[in-house]
Amino acid sequence: MSMAMEAQEFVTLLPRLQMAVAPRRRTSNTEASGYYRMVRNVILHIGMHKTGTTSLQNSLQDYDDGDIFYAPLGDPNHSEALFTAFSSDPSDYHIWRDRGYSPAQIEEQRTLYLSKLNTALLRANRSTVVFSGEDAGVLDAEGKKQLIDYLQSNGRSVRVICYVRDPRSFAASFFQQALKGGLAEVPKINPNYRLRLETLKHLLPESQLTVRRFDRESLIGGNIISDFAALTGLQTELLVDLKDNSSLPFSAMKMLFIFNRGAMLSSGDDTLYRARIMFIGALRTAFADQSGPPLSLFDDCAIYAGCAYLAKHFGIAFEDEAASRGESGDVESAEQKLLDIEDWEVEVLNQALGELGLTGDFPTVGDKLNRLFLHYVYRSHESLAPRETADTGLDEEPDTSALSGE
Repeated sequence: MSMAMEAQEFVTLLPRLQMAVAPRRRTSNTEASGYYRMVRNVILHIGMHKTGTTSLQNSLQDYDDGDIFYAPLGDPNHSEALFTAFSSDPSDYHIWRDRGYSPAQIEEQRTLYLSKLNTALLRANRSTVVFSGEDAGVLDAEGKKQLIDYLQSNGRSVRVICYVRDPRSFAASFFQQALKGGLAEVPKINPNYRLRLETLKHLLPESQLTVRRFDRESLIGGNIISDFAALTGLQTELLVDLKDNSSLPFSAMKMLFIFNRGAMLSSGDDTLYRARIMFIGALRTAFADQSGPPLSLFDDCAIYAGCAYLAKHFGIAFEDEAASRGESGDVESAEQKLLDIEDWEVEVLNQALGELGLTGDFPTVGDKLNRLFLHYVYRSHESLAPRETADTGLDEEPDTSALSGE
C-alpha cells in the first residue's frame, strides 16, 4: 500500500480509532454537568490571509483556560498542518516546494500532523479546541469537506470564523508576502472570497459560519484579538497581544523585488529556505526607519469582482469602493515605482554590506543584493551542517539570530 493510501486510510478510520482510545471511566458529577471527557466543540479560524492572522495566532499560542484550549501542533500557525493533512496534493504546497521535500518526506509530515490533530481532539477534560490556519481556507472543495468531516466526527460541533479584507488593502499586504516568496512581477491580486467560503457555506449551518469585516471600525475593541475573543468566549487576560513585525519598509520591498527578478536561485532546499529568511530580515533591518509602501501603489492591482458575492451572502459591502476605483488593469506604474532605486537607498545597502565585511566590487544593485544573499547562504549552510570541530576547528555554533526577524 502506498504512503498516500495509508494516510487516506488513517483519515477514514479516525472516528473508530478515536472511540477505541477515548478514556473509559465513569462519568463524574462534574463531567455530567458539562466537564467533558474529550473535546465536543471545534473553533476553526481560516484567516483569510493578511487579516492579522499572525498576531492572533501568536496570542493564542499556549492558550488554555481549563475549558477552551489552542491546539499545540508545533507552530502557532496551523496552516502547514491543516493543508498538508487534507490537501489532495500536498506536494504542490509552497512550503514543501521551497524546502525541496520529497513525496516520502511530505507523507511523513502528513501522518505526523494527523496524529497531532487526533491527539488534540481526544484531549480529556476540555470542551473546546481552537485551530487557526489561513491556508485551510484555500483547500479545494474536497479538502474542505474532508477537514470538516474529520472535525465533526464523534458528533463534534464545528464553527468556522473568517475575516475578510477589502481588495485594495488585501492586495497591498498580500503583495508583500508574495515578494518574500519570490514574486518577480506585479500581478492582479484577487482576494478570492468565493473560493474560501462557498464550500463551507454548503457544509455548515449559517449559524456555524461567521464572516467578519477586517477593519478597525468593525472589530470589537478595534483589533482582531479582542474581536476573536468576544466571538469565541476566550478570556482576554490570557491572550498576549504580540505585534506582527513581518511588514517590510517600502525600500526593502523595492530591493527584494529587484533581487527576485534576477537569476539567483533562492529556494529548493532547507539551506536556501533559511538563507532567504535571513536575507529578508537583513533588508528589513537595513531600512527599519523607513515607512511601508503607499496604499495607492496598489490601486490598479486589486480585483473587486468578488465583492458582490460577499454582499449577497454575508452582508459585507465593498462594492462602493469597487465602483469608485474601477479596475483599469494597468500595473506598469506600480512596477516602475518598485524598480526606481534612489541613491540614498544604494548607500544604505552599501552600508549593510560593509558592516558584514563584504567590500568587494559589486557594481549594480542586483550584484550587491546577490552578494548579500550569498553571505546568508553560507551562514545557513553552516548552521545546518553537522558540527565537525575535530576536523575543521569550529568550536561554536554559527550565529543565526537574524532568523528571528521573520
